Amino acid sequence: FPNPTDGIVNLQFNTGDAFNYELNIYDLAGRIVYSSKNTKLNGEFITVLDLSYLPKGVYQLNVKSESGNATVKLILQ
Repeated sequence: FPNPTDGIVNLQFNTGDAFNYELNIYDLAGRIVYSSKNTKLNGEFITVLDLSYLPKGVYQLNVKSESGNATVKLILQ
């Protein structure tokens, strides 16, 4: 990450087993401002998101998979 960020977000997580996942970023009104779906991810996942086009503010980053759901607050400044 860094969090807060100026718009460049480094996202990394380990999966262990292969699974499908969906990554969504929501604004405070609950609207999806970024969405990505990938299938059969296995092992370590690393990506860089450029969110600098979004207005400064607070967002929710959510990762959904067959094995669970995780959400973190993301601050763009």
